[in-house]
Amino acid sequence: MNIYNVHLIRNVQIITNIKMIIKPHLNTEQLKKDFFWMEKSINFAKRAELIGEVPIGSVLVYRDNMVASGWNEAISQKDPSAHAEIVSIRNGAKYFENYRLKEDVTMYVTVFPCIMCIGAIFHARIRRLVYGAENYKNSSSIFFENLKGKNNNMFGRNRIDICGGILSDNCSAILKNFFKKRRKVSNLKTVDTV
Repeated sequence: MNIYNVHLIRNVQIITNIKMIIKPHLNTEQLKKDFFWMEKSINFAKRAELIGEVPIGSVLVYRDNMVASGWNEAISQKDPSAHAEIVSIRNGAKYFENYRLKEDVTMYVTVFPCIMCIGAIFHARIRRLVYGAENYKNSSSIFFENLKGKNNNMFGRNRIDICGGILSDNCSAILKNFFKKRRKVSNLKTVDTV
């Protein structure tokens, strides 16, 4: 079973070797909050799309308040690390005036993070990650699947709770439509040059 096919109604699944806990939502109040904040992340993903970036958005929430946000800016900033999650973490670090964020910070992101972003999430000490859509094209799921069952303590005492599938249809539709439009434009340019 793929460890990222965890949805709201499944049992708690613990992956002890990398100290991540993937949980379903435990109460409806938390679920309402997660939907609310994922909507905010989707709005930031739409901002990324408006400037020609891959539409991924992220927010950091501390004690029910948004303290930082971000969207993909890799192209516009000419920075390959300017993913939505990294931008949010950088803004969060400025807010807290510390490179380690508060322990009860939750990150909401429209798509499951890549390996680089997962590493930054761990190093920033974010304790909870909520994502919308799966990302089968990035290699982070393969990376974590390969760690499964191995005695691996790469993240030390850090632990992150992960919950996925929040507004997944909305999050995935934004990405699919973006790439569909991009392919259409690319095909038109190819036809024009022939």
